[in-house]
Parts: sequence; C-alpha cells; structure tokens
Amino acid sequence: MKKLQRKFIHELAETYKLYSESQDPEPKRSVFVRLQASSRLPKIGLKEALFVSERMKEKERKKRERALQIEELRQQSAEFNAIVVKDPFMGMTAEKLAAELPEELSVKWLMDSFVIYGDFGESQLRALKPEIKEVLTSKNLAMDCALAKTDTPRTLIYDVEQTTELPAETKLEPVPNRLLISTSFDWY
Repeated sequence: MKKLQRKFIHELAETYKLYSESQDPEPKRSVFVRLQASSRLPKIGLKEALFVSERMKEKERKKRERALQIEELRQQSAEFNAIVVKDPFMGMTAEKLAAELPEELSVKWLMDSFVIYGDFGESQLRALKPEIKEVLTSKNLAMDCALAKTDTPRTLIYDVEQTTELPAETKLEPVPNRLLISTSFDWY
C-alpha cells in the first residue's frame, strides 16, 4: 500500500474513532483497522464531505482572485503622488537636489533613483513637474523627471508615467538623399 493510501486510511479511521496501525516492512506495508468502544459514524458521509471541501476550496480561490483584482485596481486607480528623477548625473546627491528645490518638497533615494514628494495631489504635481524639470536640467542634476506612484512610506515605486515625447537631442532631422556619382577613376 502506498504512503498516501495509508495516510487516507489513518485519517478515515480517526474520523470514525477506529483504531488504526501500520504494519509490515516498507515495500509491502499495510494498515490494520479495528473497532473500539468509542467508534461512531460521522455526522456527514464521504460524498457530502467531498462536496463541502470542494465548495470551500472554490470560495477560497474566488476570495484570493477578488483580493488580487482589488489590489490591481487600487494600484491602477491610485493617483501619482511623487516625481521620480530620471537619468541623474554622476555625483548628484539627495542633499544637492533638496537644496535646489522648494522647501515644501522632500527628496528620498528609492530603487536606483531619487523620488521627490510632498503633500500635493496629482494635479499639483503635474503643475510642478515642468518647473522641477527646468531646475534639474539647468543645474545639470538630471536629464528628465516623471510622475510616479509610490506607497505611503515611500519604500516602493508602483508605476512611472510614460512620456511619449522624445528629448530634443534624440529627434533626428531627415537627411537629404545625396547622389554619389562614381567614375571608373574612383578606386574607393
């Protein structure tokens, strides 16, 4: 008898208040079951127990799925509550950054970037973002900044706003097609 089968019989015997004992050496192991004075029938049968067990598992699964959906919605609907500094220049510190920003804003190093935050809503941060970007680029502190979603103690960045505009340096002007005329005297 396999170990799983023996375990099932022991648990079944425990439910019915029967005496059970494993016997014989390992390859041909078996279970001995005997009635006792305290033996009784359980309140529900195996079919009902299986049905109840499956319903409970289904409820737990639905509960976990619902909790995951709620968490995803919370993260998606949460407002941007910070500004993340993108591409900081070498040597920039939180102290240097804080010295250049208004006193109402706080700076924290978080997940390989600086996070600027304060007691502002998303609309106020959107209004502050161009000013902060101007300070960052004019003082040679960083290349860019973006709105971000962080948790309340500022230990995790959930999401960063995706910007679609390219910096001026990366925009390429179309190069006119130049006609190369080659002759038999051109050796290159």
